[in-house]
Amino acid sequence: MEFLFTTVPETGHTVPVAPFAAELVRRGHRVRWYTGEELGPLVRATGAEFVAMPAEWAPDQAHLASVFPERAALRGLAQARFDLEHLFIRPAGAHVEAMAGLLRERPAQAIVGDTWALAAGWLGELTGTPSATIGVNPLLFPGADVPPAGLGLRPLTGPAGRVRDGMLNFVVRRIALAGPVRVADDVRAGLGLPRDGRNPTAYAARTGLYLQLSPPAFEFPRGDLPEHVHFLGHPAPSTSSTVDSLPDWRPRLTEGRPVVLVTQGTIATDPAALLRPAIAGLAGQDVLVIAVTGGPDVATLGPLPENVLAAPFLPFDALLPHVDVMVTNGGFGGVQRALAHAIPLVVAGTTEDKKEVNVRVAHSGAGIDLRTSTPTAQAVADAVRTVLREPKYALSAAHIRDSTPPGDPASRGADLLERLAGQNTSPARETTRRS
Repeated sequence: MEFLFTTVPETGHTVPVAPFAAELVRRGHRVRWYTGEELGPLVRATGAEFVAMPAEWAPDQAHLASVFPERAALRGLAQARFDLEHLFIRPAGAHVEAMAGLLRERPAQAIVGDTWALAAGWLGELTGTPSATIGVNPLLFPGADVPPAGLGLRPLTGPAGRVRDGMLNFVVRRIALAGPVRVADDVRAGLGLPRDGRNPTAYAARTGLYLQLSPPAFEFPRGDLPEHVHFLGHPAPSTSSTVDSLPDWRPRLTEGRPVVLVTQGTIATDPAALLRPAIAGLAGQDVLVIAVTGGPDVATLGPLPENVLAAPFLPFDALLPHVDVMVTNGGFGGVQRALAHAIPLVVAGTTEDKKEVNVRVAHSGAGIDLRTSTPTAQAVADAVRTVLREPKYALSAAHIRDSTPPGDPASRGADLLERLAGQNTSPARETTRRS
């Protein structure tokens, strides 16, 4: 069978999808993968055929500030609206056209995209080709039992909760996200799709299959969860590493002190936000701190205390078995990898989807949410001390890990993708863009 993959041209949207492409290739299927040029090596490593997005519609995540300088001044809802419109919705029209051309060259039995690769679902609507979403974020689509995404709110139970969430969902769609909703409808109309006034977070839920890369216990309980949503947990990296791949300081991991991993991921890498406060707060404490900059030279951290080690990047699959607490700004993939090892968390981040990730960490009991992107040194130190002292956090993290369905996530996901593709018994419809 033939599969057409697409992912938002960012590492955090693409790396988690790689194991599924690799597994399909291993089973003898053909996979074409349409994403940003800088992700070509990662795509090719899975055995998939790489197709580069046009550069003007695929800004490198490292150059977002230069492409969209106005974004840096935005916060909260304003930044969310900007990202929806400029990073996800407007490019989707061009991506649908490019991918439609790929289908004309070689039809596919299924189209697969990550949460925000809107083109996958929209192209499926246009052509009748079954489409699937791989959920690389928390479940963000609206529901009667949950507040709207982006606010970082916990759900309320009972009638009061339904009233609150119903009102908030209406306000978000009709007022707060009115601009992105209009833009999405305009782009859809230009493609020949109906205007439907939907919250853009709802589109991924409309694909024929939704593979969520988190355990069910991480998510808010929902009574209206669609039947095509399957919780897989987070797949292991496509390439594995051992403790020998860690730096020369790896023997220090067995000194007997609790190990605290501090990371800000690869996008929000300003060390002043979390790394430096964490280092300052934990300096001299009876813990070993591993600080990962996500790219910048470790010299940006300044002089390091005796109990702090640092590196630009580390193989997390080799490091995490030795970690007792992770301190992070709340990137979805990093949080899921920690929970896969039953590691409790201290989270501090409010940009992108981090409010939604971090409120789930707190709601599930797996950690402490500091509810800021710039915590104080004392706040980090106090939270780490609490998580280490109180076993309930580690127990909750273990409960989340153990709620993951049995079996390898990539293998289970490939089974479901094969089943979806097997439903495609007719050639794709021709697509024509309306002016």
